[in-house]
Amino acid sequence: MDILLVIAQGFFTFAAPCHLPLLPALMMIFSGTGPDKKSRCLKNTALFALGIALSFTCMGAVAGSIGSVFELHEGSFDLWCGLFMIVLGVCYSGLLPFHLPHFAWLPQLKMGMGYFACLVFGVLFSLSFIPCSGALWGSAMLIAARTHAPLPGALVMLAYSAGVALPYVFAAMLTDKVKNTVGFVKRHRRALNLAAAALLIVFGLLMATGTLDVLLHHEH
Repeated sequence: MDILLVIAQGFFTFAAPCHLPLLPALMMIFSGTGPDKKSRCLKNTALFALGIALSFTCMGAVAGSIGSVFELHEGSFDLWCGLFMIVLGVCYSGLLPFHLPHFAWLPQLKMGMGYFACLVFGVLFSLSFIPCSGALWGSAMLIAARTHAPLPGALVMLAYSAGVALPYVFAAMLTDKVKNTVGFVKRHRRALNLAAAALLIVFGLLMATGTLDVLLHHEH
């Protein structure tokens, strides 16, 4: 259940208004020029996605390590994590007059970046998700911390990475559909934001009330 949630959070992060509009430009940069544009775009995008995954997985390991300090107080930890996740969800919904601060960031890029440059760019680009979609990233990190160990925490953020990065790879495979996809998400941006906020709030309630543990134990 945790894994499905963080994959969904990753997708909503990808679709955030400060990132999705960059998709056509990124595809153009990754493809470069020449007859093998589509093949190069796919390879570069895959390395870019790998860089995002490496960065977030390391963050998850750190979060799991920090969470291990609170393992003896798991009930209280879940309560505060759940309450904080609810607050993040309410902020992300846009229903209140205050919003989490965010900004979009991109370094200077060149057409036809090399393979290693795309990998490094993926690592650096992942940092822009923190201020841009802090509510979604923050809640995923809370779930990683809740595992109370580095390896499970890393796996949680690896799942988050899949939700964030795989859509870029799919976009590279279907470059001719990118503009239509971006247009569709822009038209339904409000609904997507509300769906993401509802996901955070519901999961936060489950965590804060201890219902999540009951459901997870029932699954096993």
